[in-house]
Amino acid sequence: MKVADLSGAVLDFWVAKAEGHELVTDPATIARAAVGNGRAVLFRNNAGTLCIACAGGREWSPSTDPRQSHPIIERERIQLEPFPDVEWLAFERFDGRGEPPHDSPCRQYGPTALIAAMRARVASKYGEEVPDDIETPPITMDCLMR
Repeated sequence: MKVADLSGAVLDFWVAKAEGHELVTDPATIARAAVGNGRAVLFRNNAGTLCIACAGGREWSPSTDPRQSHPIIERERIQLEPFPDVEWLAFERFDGRGEPPHDSPCRQYGPTALIAAMRARVASKYGEEVPDDIETPPITMDCLMR
């Protein structure tokens, strides 16, 4: 699957993988993470929604939630530029001029700034394509743990 085509939960899944979050199905591991005992982990709820379990757990959606994506954008120094015909261009800085080569997989476009930026993050870690097989079984837990 081309990174340039990723969107929604599939894009969010690959951002989580690029960020080093582990996708788990064990309810005990998820419960420990939800109360702040252990590393944040990803899981799918019964509806198939990708969620993150951490203290104050929340739905994981960096492609639409700036509270989750802005720390990534700042840490990875992802640059964003609006383009009238393709909407947004995002790329990671890695040379003295602040621009990647024109053929770099890290140069990604998207209909929103966050989608473009998260595609750039995934491409910087995995290249232009990611595997299609990301299916995991749903587990019995609510997505938002309070």
